Amino acid sequence: YLQLPADLTKMHLTDNPHPQVTHVPSSQSGCSFASDSGSSSLSDIYQATESEMGDVDLTGLPEAPVDSEDEEEEEDEDIDRTSDPLLGRDVVRECLEKEPADKTDDDIEQLLEFMHQLPAFANMTMSVRRELCSVMIFEVVEQAGAIILEDGQELDSWYVILNGTVEISYPDGKSESLCMGNSFGITPSLDKQYMNGVVRTKVDDCQFVCIAQQDYWRILNHVEKNTHKVEEEGEIVMVKEHRELDRSGTRKGHIVIKATPERLIMHLIEEHSIVDPTYIEDFLLTYRTFLTSPLEVGNKLLEWFTVDSLRDKV
Repeated sequence: YLQLPADLTKMHLTDNPHPQVTHVPSSQSGCSFASDSGSSSLSDIYQATESEMGDVDLTGLPEAPVDSEDEEEEEDEDIDRTSDPLLGRDVVRECLEKEPADKTDDDIEQLLEFMHQLPAFANMTMSVRRELCSVMIFEVVEQAGAIILEDGQELDSWYVILNGTVEISYPDGKSESLCMGNSFGITPSLDKQYMNGVVRTKVDDCQFVCIAQQDYWRILNHVEKNTHKVEEEGEIVMVKEHRELDRSGTRKGHIVIKATPERLIMHLIEEHSIVDPTYIEDFLLTYRTFLTSPLEVGNKLLEWFTVDSLRDKV
């Protein structure tokens, strides 16, 4: 049941601009109350209504709960919020079920958003994840206890678990459980590889993405060629990666993926690639993880500020 607020000035119950108590017979109007004090208590309203309506016999009328539109909207919002993750997962599944050739750029973006949360993809660069998302195949094993790979079986794919749990039983009697986000199968090589142990599902409805050995090797090997390492005195101080953000090739360039703290600070005043327009914001959000004090950045900026050619960038 709705409870009226004590401060009725918050409720627009009258159009009368003058601060006076307006008594209107209930047959002509709903409620119109205002007071020169600026607020009315619930008992004031009750007395005023009682004086206008007299003693009205309400016996025999059915009781009904009072629902406000606000409450209904909140309930709708609650339903929306609870269904959002499910909707997101449905969209991801639709993208997964498409053949690699049928995946659009939007499909790949949806998959990227989902895959980057999984441990198997954590140490990969964005371009590697993007390439893997474009070639991955979706597989479902309905029953628990089903054998996916036999001991000694030749491997031809890399598997990542999206749902469920699998158990690997090794020949020496040891076993290991893998769950959502974990991976098993081949390593990025074209050599023949064989399974060590038996892989079987532990629960119903296990879901996987599989990437063929040829694709897995090509993508991870290609990235090595796509990276540019900057060396000083025989040590690598920065690693840049060439990225293409769309298939048309219009948005491409180099992006810094690793560097020493000193080089990361230096990069603040360099020209940033079209594929990395938010470098400065990213740096300011994360510098605490690799610098002991913000003074290291502040002092460098003050030093650069005295140089005319750098002042605008500072």
